[in-house]
Amino acid sequence: MQTIYYDDAGAEPRAFDLAFPDVVSRHPIALVHGGGWNAGDRSAYHPLLRWFVDHGHPCATIGYRTASGTSIEQKIADVSTGYLGFQDALAERNLGAPVLMGSSAGAHLVSLIAEAGPGKWAPELAHRWVPPAACIPVNGPGTLEYWDGIHPNIQEAIEDMCGASYGETTEPFSAISPHNLVPDAPLSPFLILLAETEKVFPHAYVYAWADILRANGTQTMVEVVPGSEHGFLYNPDGDAQRYALNKVEEFLTSLERSNKSVDLASTRPGRTPLTSRRNGRK
Repeated sequence: MQTIYYDDAGAEPRAFDLAFPDVVSRHPIALVHGGGWNAGDRSAYHPLLRWFVDHGHPCATIGYRTASGTSIEQKIADVSTGYLGFQDALAERNLGAPVLMGSSAGAHLVSLIAEAGPGKWAPELAHRWVPPAACIPVNGPGTLEYWDGIHPNIQEAIEDMCGASYGETTEPFSAISPHNLVPDAPLSPFLILLAETEKVFPHAYVYAWADILRANGTQTMVEVVPGSEHGFLYNPDGDAQRYALNKVEEFLTSLERSNKSVDLASTRPGRTPLTSRRNGRK
């Protein structure tokens, strides 16, 4: 496994870890962790990274700033920088654009990036952007607009990230709600995985968002994972995890057969080198 930092400062958590299988046989995947936007780190996804690599996928797990007061712009800039760095590593091997996959808060971030790219929040990255081959949000939100029964810790984290209060304004929360960012043109395919027992983000808003995606022509599947709870898919062990990973592999197989991937060797814009550190592992 290799660690790539976003700049010469080499500061955590602005880095991503990546690994390649001995033989690449499946689609590349970029993983973005959750943690309520203000906790967690990319190492949480290391067990899943190893599983994907063992099954033929190049894989990266992407870090981003989680400290209190970190804005949505900073988080998306970090995730987008890691994603672009992974694309650069793939392009060196003539491999196509990765699939973006994230859990909880990470599902929210990958959904925004898949829908709108980084330009709205990190315009300095827009000229380098190549859309992901697909997006797989896992137990994420369909909206960040206020809903009845919102968990106090989630409300506090969202308000901290937006620098605003729900009681004062609605615009900052509407502006980062996935259901409000679906463009007119179809997007790369979505596989939305939901926990059967979900206590954080209500399913109703996710289904409404999925309907909007389908209405614009985006291939969108929603799968409820039996026996699962919020935050379940960080390792491959357990019946719920195996069920979800089977659905992911089926989805990626259909993606590969439909030839939706991007040829980075011919389409990648200019690159900005990142800073590398190896951790041993292929």
